[in-house]
Order: sequence, then structure tokens, then C-alpha cells
Amino acid sequence: MIANGSATELEYFLILIADLKFAEQESVDKLVEKVDQLKRSLNRLISKLG
Repeated sequence: MIANGSATELEYFLILIADLKFAEQESVDKLVEKVDQLKRSLNRLISKLG
């Protein structure tokens, strides 16, 4: 569960980075997509273990 919370926190910071124009939106979108994939994988793993 901690890993899922950390991934969500990372997603939040990526969105903040884009909002503050510290990075291009396209780059941030790609990273957010990867974090989303990671969160889905974590959720599958958690459901298999639980």
C-alpha cells in the first residue's frame, strides 16, 4: 500500500511540474502514463497476494 501511495504522490508532483511549466506537457504526460501503468501493476500484485 505504501508503494501505491508513493506512486500517487509522484503523479501529483508530475502534474504540478507541468502546471508550473518546469517541463513540457508532452514529457509529463508520458511519465504520468508510466506511473499509471505502474499503479495498475501494483494493484494486480496486491490483489494476487491478498
